[in-house]
Amino acid sequence: MRSPASWTNENADDEGFQGVTYTTTEVRKGMEAHIELRVEGIADDSIAGYDYAVNAELTVSGWQITDAARFAICRRGLSGGLCV
Repeated sequence: MRSPASWTNENADDEGFQGVTYTTTEVRKGMEAHIELRVEGIADDSIAGYDYAVNAELTVSGWQITDAARFAICRRGLSGGLCV
């Protein structure tokens, strides 16, 4: 069965993703997994990248995402809750 973290590498070589770097950390405990993904180098003047946190559990049909969150990595800081 595929690792949950392997989902993140599926589009790494697609057009439009050149120069983007992915860093993935996966921690498994029994039937649950916590995956942290950092995507950096996106072509944006205010956002340097994103941090993702994903929780998944192994079911009879495979890995199912139970929770996910995304956090922006700002290039120059925040203003009014938005990257500047």
